[in-house]
Amino acid sequence: MKPNPISPIIEKETAELVSRFDAAWNNRDWGAMADMFTEDADFQFYHGILVRGWERIVRFYRDKVFPYLEEGLAHITRK
Repeated sequence: MKPNPISPIIEKETAELVSRFDAAWNNRDWGAMADMFTEDADFQFYHGILVRGWERIVRFYRDKVFPYLEEGLAHITRK
């Protein structure tokens, strides 16, 4: 049986969501990241960490992820 093709509408909305996520990530904008989640959202990172709920997702990005990335970038650029 052939799989159902993805509807153009879903394909477009998915591409837009990925684009918004990339922009929020690249700008370290936890507020823009938060706007993509609902109150009861779950987010699982590629390495297995599961964060449940909008508030926890926001805190995780704001307090753990983005500061760590900025610290890492500063370390790389220091001589």
